[in-house]
Formats: sequence, structure tokens, C-alpha cells
Amino acid sequence: MSGKTVLRGVTLFFAFSLVGCAWVSDHSGAGPEVAAEDAAGASLDEVEQMDLKQQYQAAGDRYVQLNELFGELQAEISDGAWIDNGGRSEIVPGQGNSLGRAPEGATGDNTYFFKVARWHATDQDLRAVLDEFAASWQERGWEVRGQGNGAHVDIRITALTPDGYWFALEEDTKNQRLVLRGQSPVFWGPLDAIQEAIVERADVEDAAGQTWDTTDRDDETGQATREPGEHRPFPEWNALEHHSPAPTSDSTPEWKTRDQ
Repeated sequence: MSGKTVLRGVTLFFAFSLVGCAWVSDHSGAGPEVAAEDAAGASLDEVEQMDLKQQYQAAGDRYVQLNELFGELQAEISDGAWIDNGGRSEIVPGQGNSLGRAPEGATGDNTYFFKVARWHATDQDLRAVLDEFAASWQERGWEVRGQGNGAHVDIRITALTPDGYWFALEEDTKNQRLVLRGQSPVFWGPLDAIQEAIVERADVEDAAGQTWDTTDRDDETGQATREPGEHRPFPEWNALEHHSPAPTSDSTPEWKTRDQ
């Protein structure tokens, strides 16, 4: 990112956004109505008519779409190296009803969303970067909000796109780095079946040595350096046909130990 001068108006915008405008947690209870459409314009009934392969492939497309948009934002902030926290958990979706933007009738079983996060160390003024991108995201027509008290805690800005993507850019003053997070829209789908299909295929790809991070991930931190937009490929539906079954383990899978 170039060292552009941040306009006073941008700073005033961000300061104003912090006054009485804390980001509300994305949690809401699910209602009984299931006729609502998801972010793809589909109803629950329509999605239930799809077989698992169709739902799996749709989930893969949505995972890629999130990471492509996320990568564009990364590159705008910095085209340098970013740190990830484990590509394994990012391919496994979480419960869609945990987000306030889930369609009415969403439960922990019938909806899902994907998320991604990266860290970038920089010697830039973190607050100035947040000011700049608060204005940039607002110019895109995104709903931008700020959270935090500049005198006591780190600040973050969040943005919700018209398509339902959610992004947050945070300052980590302790480690002098920026943290970028992203979430996909919420979609109807059988969460358990999709999760199990993903993990089963990821396991056989891992066992075959085909994953993107088999050699460079730090064993102690679980982190790896990634370029903007670089993400683990979504496991192929036909992976079970192309590779031998992965060795079984009695231990809890890593993706189940991470926050959903």
C-alpha cells in the first residue's frame, strides 16, 4: 500500500463512527419460519432437493468466492506477506445461525458460512490505515462501523457488503500488526453432512501430500506465511476416488477444536 496522506475528513469520519456506534454481536435466535431465502436467493426447500454432491460443489464455490474477495482487500492494504492461522479450519464452515444476518428459520443444522483471517506486520501508523480503509469501504457502498475506545483498547472497523459478506480490519498495537477477518454470507445447507464430506476429502488429500501447506507450516504456532489471496484449495469431490483412505485416529479433529 502506498504511503498516501490520509485526509482530515477521513479521520473525522472514523472518529464520528466510533461515537455510540459499537458493532453489535452477530447472534440471534432462530425462528420457526423456513420460507426465507438465503444469500444465494434459494429457499430451504429448494436446497433440500439438491443431492450432497451439488451442495458440496456449491459450498466449494462460496469458499473460493470469499477468499478471492478477501485477497483483493489484502492486496489493497499490502501486497506483502501475511500470516495465516491454519488453513485446515478455514475450509470447514461454521453454523450460520450464529450470525445475525442468517435467514429467518436458520438453525445450527441447516445453515453454514465460511470465515478467513490473516495478520500483517507493518511499521505504518495503524490508526491511519484504519481511517483510510473505513473511507474506502464506505465509498464502495458498504455499511461501515467502528468499534473500540482509542484511549484504552485496539480499534477495528467492520463492513457489511450488499451481498452479505462481512469484513473487519483491526489494529493489534501490542504486536504492531493489522488483522483482517472475513465471513461469507449465510447459506442454507446440511451443516453436518457438508462438514463431514469436506473433512473426509481433506484427510485423504493430506495423506496423499497434496495440500498447499505440508512443508512450510510452523509446527509450534500452526502459522504460515501467505501472499494476498493465497488459500488452501477446496478438497475435490472426487478425492475419495483418486486417493486411498486416510489413516483413522481416535483424537479430536483439529477443525472441531477451533471456534466455529
